[in-house]
Amino acid sequence: MSESNFREIQLNTKQVVFLFMACVVALLGVFLLGVSVGHGVSSDGTTAAAGAADTASDPPVPTVLPPATTPKPYTYDQELKGKGDAKPAPATPPNPAADVPPEPTPAAKPAEAPAPKPAPAAAPPVKPTAEQKPVSATAIWYVQTNSFSSKENADKELNQLKSKGHEAFVYTAPGGGARYKTRIGPMERNAADALKNRLTREGFNPTVIK
Repeated sequence: MSESNFREIQLNTKQVVFLFMACVVALLGVFLLGVSVGHGVSSDGTTAAAGAADTASDPPVPTVLPPATTPKPYTYDQELKGKGDAKPAPATPPNPAADVPPEPTPAAKPAEAPAPKPAPAAAPPVKPTAEQKPVSATAIWYVQTNSFSSKENADKELNQLKSKGHEAFVYTAPGGGARYKTRIGPMERNAADALKNRLTREGFNPTVIK
């Protein structure tokens, strides 16, 4: 072998460190792979062994059959003997409460007649107005003091006449216009004339009508 075929390999420090680290990583991977494979195999074996142990430890369930029953012979003498030994049922004592007659129900009291209601008091007689009570067949005259189209004004005139002692009233004529008339009467014609003079002195403007 010639010296020309021989080559010397020289590595620097960095290459040596890198090569060492690569070897360490490869060895570590192989170690971890072996540990994981061994752990899986041991786990499967332990589980299978535990299952087999549990199955083997369970005792067998015994099969129990009910005891055979033998019917007893039944004879006619036993039936007669059983009837002779039977005791009669005791008689039911009488119920004393049922012999007591029921108490008589008191007769219903007759309904009391309602008290008679007092008769309503008679209504006071309606005092007829001066227009409704003629003194005589000839008392057909009235003294009219005024006519108004408003009921309020007629009531004011009426109050004035009553304040002076006259028995006046408001006559409502049909139709429109001055339909509310203040009057005094009825009376005789001579009385109507005398009242007209008196009302004129009191400041009214009366007229005698019938």
